[in-house]
Formats: sequence, structure tokens, C-alpha cells
Amino acid sequence: MADKMIVELENVSKTFRIYRERRDTLKELLLFRRRRFDELMAVNDVSFTVQAGQTLGIIGQNGSGKSTLLKLLSGIYIPTSGSVKIGGKVSALLELGAGFHPDLTGRDNVYLNGAILCLTRKQIDAVFDDIVAFSELEEFIDQPVKNYSSGMYTRLGFAVAINVDPDILLVDEVLAVGDQHFQSKCYEKISEMQYQGKTIIFVSHDLDAVRKVCDRAIYMENGVILEDGMAATVIGAYRSSIADKDLDYLEGRENKERERLGTREAEITKVELLNAAGIETLGLESKERTKLRLTVDFHADARDPIFGFVIDGLDGKNVYGTNTLWRGVKTGLFKAGQTVTVEFQQDMRLCGGEYLISPAVAYPDATRYYDWRTNVLSFKVRDDGTMMGIANLDSKIVITDSDSGKNILSC
Repeated sequence: MADKMIVELENVSKTFRIYRERRDTLKELLLFRRRRFDELMAVNDVSFTVQAGQTLGIIGQNGSGKSTLLKLLSGIYIPTSGSVKIGGKVSALLELGAGFHPDLTGRDNVYLNGAILCLTRKQIDAVFDDIVAFSELEEFIDQPVKNYSSGMYTRLGFAVAINVDPDILLVDEVLAVGDQHFQSKCYEKISEMQYQGKTIIFVSHDLDAVRKVCDRAIYMENGVILEDGMAATVIGAYRSSIADKDLDYLEGRENKERERLGTREAEITKVELLNAAGIETLGLESKERTKLRLTVDFHADARDPIFGFVIDGLDGKNVYGTNTLWRGVKTGLFKAGQTVTVEFQQDMRLCGGEYLISPAVAYPDATRYYDWRTNVLSFKVRDDGTMMGIANLDSKIVITDSDSGKNILSC
């Protein structure tokens, strides 16, 4: 292993047996000698190295092999084939409460975990107060951990993991359990450990957290590595892959509305999202010129109806909305039996993600609806992995030498 190489995996695979049935007697076992299990290859011929001081993120959907890989690195699992080489002391925060005995107190579990990590009682004594202070569990440290909430488990587990002076810190998804205050403390501590040159391997579904914390990322699927490189690049590839899969799902499902309101004297009978080529789609590129097209049937005369729409995130928060009233437009008189097409044209300046469209036709006083269709359309936006958040502001980066005024870089 090279001097700067602290983790090295070579052709590592891990296979589990999934039993299909159960035989209860020796006679049955002798009579039915066929194999009674299937084999699941959770990690398949994986090879990579990690240099000392690097922060590596591992991303992928559930069942991709991420957590199995961390357990191989921590020594919880032994590889079925291949080799795992670790060049330092490992501290792991994997499953919630892993390594804790429920009937022991928080204090006893700190010493138990320290012993598992080969620390002497004197060494644990030296960091015990720091562990308790970081976990903020002073009032509960002498209570059995079976009485702890999931957040308290996480706080104590993370406090132990970071205070035993590891060379390598392995962190699974458990940080998502903590409250906002404790998560901020954890990320501050991770930044401190990065500054100290510690090696961190970080598994998370929170892609923004991976982008913020990691300088490198691995994207796994079905137990193999599909991408390995700069975090932003790998996250972009992962998001594009997920968007493609979700688009297939969205195109094949019936869109279910949470709510539909209105008198239906005017009715939205069709909602279409068109890409820059004018093709109906549920998947768009960030900044792509799009059209939202509504077909509206009038069953009664209507003067100056308001046409509009809202885009929401999956969390229900408004992302964008507009209508003819806000634009100061009088739409005119529409007759019973008339059908019109209303088209909203815009650049979809959104970051990657899934969004919901709710179109509406309202009375001119904006107090009642002819038709309001909530979440009638769900669509995906793909970005290139160079951004985070909701809005794509299309930033340009310019670096200029202050003395000469010379442009050093523009991108």
C-alpha cells in the first residue's frame, strides 16, 4: 500500500444467501438435497483506493450496495472474494444504535464502544467529558440507552465516533436522524476533521450534503461502481440516471390530483408540458424553453377569467407561479361552448428535481375558481450537477488580477 493510500479494495465481492424455504426434519433435509437458497451479490468485483485526508461520498439508490460496502470497510463483513486493506484506525457510525447494548447506560456504552475500538479505560476517561458534552446528553448519560430516542442514539454514537481520534471515519445515513442544530454541529466537526487530515467515507441520499462535504464521490448501482470522480460530476451523472428512470415511471402512471375545486362553468380538459422541440414530455433540461398548454372548455359565458398556474416542489413549497391578473391583462369575453388553448411560455430555470404543476381558471375577482386542478402534472428537471437548490441562476465565475486588471479565469 502506498504511503498516502489508507484504503484499498481490490476485486471485492460480497454474496449473501437468501433462503427460499425451511426444512424442519433431518429426513426432509436428506430427501431434499437441492439448494434451498438464492445468492444475492450485494457488492460485485469492486476496486478503488482512497488517499489519506480525502473525503469520499458513496451515493446510489436503496439496495445499490452502499451500506454493505461500508460494513466491509469497517470489518463487520468479510468479503466473499477480493481483499480490503485499511491503513489506520477506523471509527464507524453505521446503523442507528449499532454497538450499543440497550440495557446498559449511556456511560457504560461509551466505555464498551471504546473497548471495541481497542482503547484503554484511561484513554476513554480522557475523552469521556468531551463525548458527553458533544452529545448534549448530560442529563441522560446514566439512563439505559433503550430509553433513548433515535436522535439521542445518533448524538451519542457520533460523539463517540469522532472523539476516539480515528484515522478513518465511516458515516452512514444516520446523520439524517438528528435535529438541525445537531446536524450543524456534526458538519462543523467533519470540517474540523478534514482540516486535521482525517479520511472520511460518507454514505448519504442527501446529494447536497455529499456535494458540500466530499471532494470525490462514487455512484453505485446493483453492487457495482458506475461512476467515480469529482463529487459534482458524479452527482450530476446520478441525477440524470434517476431522472431517466423516474421519467419512465411517470409516463406510465396515472397522475392523481390531491384536490380539484371550482364550479366547472369553465373546465381545464387537457394539460400538456412541451419541450423546446414542441414535443410533449415529463422530463426537461434545466433552462430549457418550455410551454405549458391548457385546453379550456367554457360551459357558460365568462368575462375576463383569470388563467394561471403554480409550480410546487414535492415538499409543497411554491417554486413559481403566475397568472393573467398579476400581469394586468383583461382576457375578454368567452362564450358557452367555446374551447380555447392557453399557453404559458418560459425558460425552466430550475435545478434538478421533481416538480408539480397546478393550473387554474378563476373568476375575475379572484375569490372563486371555475376550475383549479392541484398537482395535475408531475415532471422532472435534469441539471448538469454544477448547482444545488431550486433556482438555476446560470452564474458566471470571473477571476481578475486586482493589480493588472487582467482576466485570469472566466467560466
